Amino acid sequence: MKKTITINLAGIVFHIEEDAFEALQQYLNSVKQYFLKVEGGADIQGDIESRIAEIFTGFITDFKQAISIEDVQSVIRQMGTVEDMIGDDEEFATVNETSSTGSSQNQSSAGQQESKRIVRDATNGLIGGVCAGIAAYFEVNPLWVRLGTLALFFGFWIFPPLSVVIFLSYIVLWIAMPAQANLENKGNFRKYFRSRKDKILGGVAGGIGTYFGVDPVVVRVAFVVFIAAGGSGIILYFLLWMITPEAKSVTDDLQMQGDPVTLNNIEEQIKKNVKLENKDAESKLVKVLVFPFRLIAMVFEAIGPFFRFLFEAFRVFASLILFVIGAAFLFTIVVIFLILTGVITDYDSVVKTGSIPLSQLAHEITPWMVGFGTIALAVPVIFILLLSMSLMFRRTFVRPVISMVLIGIFLLGSIGLGVTIIPFISRISEDGNFIDSKEFKAGYQSLALNMNINHEGNSDIYPVSLTIKGWDQPTIKLNQRFEAQGSSWKDARNNARLATYGVVQQDSTLIFDSNLAMDPKLPFRMQRLEMTMYVPFNQKFTMDPDMEEILHMTLTPHGYNVGQIDGNVWMFKRSGLKCLTCPKSDDSAEEDEEEVDSLSTTKPGGQNEEWN
Repeated sequence: MKKTITINLAGIVFHIEEDAFEALQQYLNSVKQYFLKVEGGADIQGDIESRIAEIFTGFITDFKQAISIEDVQSVIRQMGTVEDMIGDDEEFATVNETSSTGSSQNQSSAGQQESKRIVRDATNGLIGGVCAGIAAYFEVNPLWVRLGTLALFFGFWIFPPLSVVIFLSYIVLWIAMPAQANLENKGNFRKYFRSRKDKILGGVAGGIGTYFGVDPVVVRVAFVVFIAAGGSGIILYFLLWMITPEAKSVTDDLQMQGDPVTLNNIEEQIKKNVKLENKDAESKLVKVLVFPFRLIAMVFEAIGPFFRFLFEAFRVFASLILFVIGAAFLFTIVVIFLILTGVITDYDSVVKTGSIPLSQLAHEITPWMVGFGTIALAVPVIFILLLSMSLMFRRTFVRPVISMVLIGIFLLGSIGLGVTIIPFISRISEDGNFIDSKEFKAGYQSLALNMNINHEGNSDIYPVSLTIKGWDQPTIKLNQRFEAQGSSWKDARNNARLATYGVVQQDSTLIFDSNLAMDPKLPFRMQRLEMTMYVPFNQKFTMDPDMEEILHMTLTPHGYNVGQIDGNVWMFKRSGLKCLTCPKSDDSAEEDEEEVDSLSTTKPGGQNEEWN
């Protein structure tokens, strides 16, 4: 049994054994004294503590909860001591590298004892830490994971954009993956940061130069060339600016160069930074090349507060929009649940269901379908509400335990709904139809097409469409195609026959029902009707404005619109549909001159009368 002490190192709480605490405290005090007179010494000490905390996190497992003296000694061997830096740099650089390799092997062997878990990186994440967590799990550079995600989101080369899939996948992973602070990526690679020392606008070019070991001026010239070539340089620059963190510490500078974070390397990096600050004045060529970037930087510094205000306003607005959407969906789910369970019977006064006949579906939907469907739909809505609250209050309301519970409930509801809905889907899996033809008398001075508003059906639930065409026969022909769904083609055909539709001729008037008529006690099988009516050429006709509800592909192919139906006379010629009383444009007056005579009609007394 050993006495343990609770410490807070870089914002993370550790349980450490008493002798290990004394060794760690002595080591940190020596580091503090060494960097006391160095500019930014407090920040350097904070970087060292953060690095030690990262290593300590790798030592903690389900079977080992306290830091031992062996762990502290391993960290000291890896980081190096102040005494090492005081001696010969070259000699101790080799020793440092050897000790770093040995300690890495010790740490690797220790890490093999624990199972590998995929978590979100709460410290280095740009949005939710999903990409950084995936990169740490596979020990790769987070930059490539982020770029790959963006490429799939917006589309790349031959790959189409998968915006919805990537967005939903990111949200699901955000919920499912628990967060972990100071997650260590054990991959042996350089980490790309935006440079905080060598920057003009955002430090993107300086970071690329350091990462690849080239002069940042060359990178800036390349960006200028891409901008002049079509503007792609601007998009690429701001894209990298958004997805790349800034190197805020000496540790970040070392990781960008691919060097291990040791005291000796930290000291060398400080010397490099001092040399950068004291370097000679830039040449005239460099000043000319970087002038546009410095000008843009000055503009951004001037308008920065305004953009921060816009960002905060957008954050609040987006949170309100998400909350309203989530609340509306939640209300709809609750109302549909109450309707399907029979609690609400007069649902037309509560909510308009549109093309969904809930009263007929209620007889076929089982309680299991209702329950599982409600669960599957409610969980995403609850997440939207929690996300809106997180945006509004800048707090994480979705804890790992809550997220796992919600994911489990959602999977349960989705699987249950998928199993229970199979019988219903099988009843509407096939489509069938039957065709009925009717003929009506033509040859009238003018034919009137009117609408009979039928209240026995619903035009949204049972859609009807009518297309009018011209032909060279003396009668009017109406083809009716009734369609429906069923478990087989024969069953679907029989379901289509359940619907009735009326078209009546009264002298020179054809009266069309507004919708299909269906007995509400009969099953809903998506019954619908498509009609095509053939009118003799040169037969004048008028249309009731209510015909707009069922008219389809009749006016627009000939250059007309539904606003011209009321009060006008129409006629089909071999060249197409003509409006005989619509205002004529000047350039079409000569073309339609031969049709002017057709506007007059002969009275029984032989006198002519013009159409008004």
